[in-house]
Amino acid sequence: MIVVLSLYRPRVEDFLAARGEDILAVIPESMRTPRESTNPGYPIRTIDQWDNYNALTRLAVEFEGLEVTNVTTIDEPCIRAAAFLRDLLGLPGQDHNSAVGCTDKSVMKRRLEAAGIPVAEHRIVHSQQQIRAFLDEMDGDDVVVKPRHGFGTINTHRVSQDNFDQLAADGAFAGPSNLPDYFDSTSVAGDILALGYVAERYIDVAAEYYCELFLDEGSLVHCLAGRYSNPILSDHLAGSVWLRPNSPEAVEVCELTLAAASALGLTHGFGHCEIFRDRSGRWLVGEFASRPGGLEVPRMLQLSYGIDNLALLADQLAGRRPSTELAPQANGAIAFRPVPAPAGIITNIPHEAQLLALPGVIEAEIFLRTGDSTGDLLGAMTHAAYIFCVGDTAEEAEKFADSALSFCQITVDTGS
Repeated sequence: MIVVLSLYRPRVEDFLAARGEDILAVIPESMRTPRESTNPGYPIRTIDQWDNYNALTRLAVEFEGLEVTNVTTIDEPCIRAAAFLRDLLGLPGQDHNSAVGCTDKSVMKRRLEAAGIPVAEHRIVHSQQQIRAFLDEMDGDDVVVKPRHGFGTINTHRVSQDNFDQLAADGAFAGPSNLPDYFDSTSVAGDILALGYVAERYIDVAAEYYCELFLDEGSLVHCLAGRYSNPILSDHLAGSVWLRPNSPEAVEVCELTLAAASALGLTHGFGHCEIFRDRSGRWLVGEFASRPGGLEVPRMLQLSYGIDNLALLADQLAGRRPSTELAPQANGAIAFRPVPAPAGIITNIPHEAQLLALPGVIEAEIFLRTGDSTGDLLGAMTHAAYIFCVGDTAEEAEKFADSALSFCQITVDTGS
């Protein structure tokens, strides 16, 4: 039996169940009713908090009698819980010590620094006064404040001398509100100041990169580098493009990623590393996660290299060596752009056929339609569509993607 931990989307468990695997899912209590309403065909257990180690220990006792062979997840809030269960059950995969290093941003940066890997100057802060004190020490530089155990840029702020007072007055450091119920199972919904923010010196980023890594018992399956169209902190709607594997940028990004994985003790499964190059030419590791990249990075892997993350994971869980054949599937470089949806009721949105007729566009995924309301959507869910383009070079692919994004105009009725 394979135990799958998931925050709210049943991607892994549904994929494995469709392959005939014996599955048990562990999900937040708030997701029990909607999940059971779909008649998933596999048993479900629930948990109130992913960091409730007493509850996890009780689950481990139950799993001891179920011949569990693997515990897996691809969701950031579940990574420590999955590793803790593996340790208790003596199962293969990332252990808890490594999982802490890949999810606690303070521990992560300390371990990277100790290994000689460059990161931004940082510290843990537990109050607005400590945030202000760190800001005052930065000699005029801004700072970035983010939850110690956060994810998805939720409640992440660039703080300056000019905006500190306004952010504090607006409650920016008190934690986000109006999150879906399943976030109650994560530390993002808790008292973040008590848990600790990580404050770090703001980096004047010239370019932000990412790397997708997959390891199998210490052996490299793939390590592939891409570049975001804009730094994520300044543009959470940024798309991305794959780099030529032998380009100087890709080589630097992959070397830093592999060094970070080693420093954090990751030998098994996915890695996603974000790396900065500042305007002075320095390279720094921003963060490392033991999961696949988000948004459309997995789809980009499929279009560019024929890599299916879930199939790779399924092979690994079944004890089969994941494939290392990475023949490019597209004749050129692939870039994607998300299409944001303004708040309101959509009155007009292009059709797939219109986008596919544009130069360079090879795929268009449209999720919202005329009449859909966008005002209550969260984060990446405000993306109405994703556009994928191919070009002879990364620069040409991005040019096509930007042009298609300009074409994809969405109008809404704001009700005002």
